[in-house]
Amino acid sequence: MASTATRLHTLKPQIDLADSLAGLPPFCTAEQLAERLQVSTDYLYRLAQRAERGEAGGLHTLRMGRKRMFVRSAVAEWLQSCVASESTDRKNAQAVVQAELKRLRNGK
Repeated sequence: MASTATRLHTLKPQIDLADSLAGLPPFCTAEQLAERLQVSTDYLYRLAQRAERGEAGGLHTLRMGRKRMFVRSAVAEWLQSCVASESTDRKNAQAVVQAELKRLRNGK
């Protein structure tokens, strides 16, 4: 399954990720963010738990009592890092494919 950033990038190739969050309050609920990114709230909560455990790819949030708030600027940074990471992965995959094609052309 493609990541959120990949789906956003694939659906709208010219999308500015910061603009995709325009209109959201600076601190938003999982429901507000899930609606905007077209993902489930469960997915967002899993990302938040990942960040709490210090795992890569997590999405940092603020806890206010029992309520978890997503910070718009942190979400924008997280989306940018997802796109950058996938771009690097894509370039690495392309390099591997190119090397394999070259090897096949040379008959090795």
